[in-house]
Amino acid sequence: MRNWVLPDWWEDSLAQNPANRALAEIAISRMLGLPIQTLRDPQAKLERPLVGDVRLKRLRSTKPDEVAPAIVLAQQAATTIVPFLQNLPPFTPQRDPLVIRAALLKTNPVVDLGALVEFAWSAGVAILHLSALPTASKKFSGLALFSDARPVDVLASASDSPPWLAFHLAHELGHIMLGHVQVGQDGLADIDFAKLEDEGTEEEADRFALLLLTGHPEPQLKAVYGMTAEKLVAAARQTQQSQRVDAGTIALVYGLTAKRMPVAQNALKLMQMHRGARAILGSALKRRLPADLPEVVERFAALAGAA
Repeated sequence: MRNWVLPDWWEDSLAQNPANRALAEIAISRMLGLPIQTLRDPQAKLERPLVGDVRLKRLRSTKPDEVAPAIVLAQQAATTIVPFLQNLPPFTPQRDPLVIRAALLKTNPVVDLGALVEFAWSAGVAILHLSALPTASKKFSGLALFSDARPVDVLASASDSPPWLAFHLAHELGHIMLGHVQVGQDGLADIDFAKLEDEGTEEEADRFALLLLTGHPEPQLKAVYGMTAEKLVAAARQTQQSQRVDAGTIALVYGLTAKRMPVAQNALKLMQMHRGARAILGSALKRRLPADLPEVVERFAALAGAA
């Protein structure tokens, strides 16, 4: 709360002053979507905000109100930041992931997170990554929505690994490009990318993402006896050269399909691909925002890594 919601100068003792307390209440209401009347009533019970205008692709064990604070924060971030974005082209839907992949490979050695981020912005899709979510809320992986006529993908994975976030972004782009989310319709939130209740659109978005990243709809790698992280790095780099698939993506495909995620995670660390995603996403957003922003917009931008 203190780091992302309240003003920089805030100290708890300032709440004794009604004017200071009013400023804090306004900041909390704007950032978290809580009714200001409730915040001003010491006797009122704070209820979790309702998730409006969002369809939850959720695990069977997750209730909507358990993820509501995080979803509301993401919605607030999108609707607050989007009006201040500069020099964005109109949204251009592109349904074929192989066509997108071919175009990206003309100017990039592989389709990785950096290439995907620049493609998304050039296609008119705003990309945000929230570095922190309310601690009382369950987390979500991604949210695809429209803010007026502007499509927005909000990523919220705790991972800082570019290959991990590349898949999350490609998946959310699939929701946008395939028309799962449209102007005037509810947004679509992914609570997890496995064992979802509604698998139709999720399978389509997964297929879109895998075709975009690898050129194959269902890449499979079998477990290999004695495959260490070092050997996986060597194999992934060799495959990157021959098939133009990012080595980090190959490591993740091996980890997921061969059920060898510890090996894959260690391989990402050896390749220095376990961190750096937030910097890529945040700098891309920062380049599209003016230097001077209203305080509430600046706070959301900082939450998205564009400080």
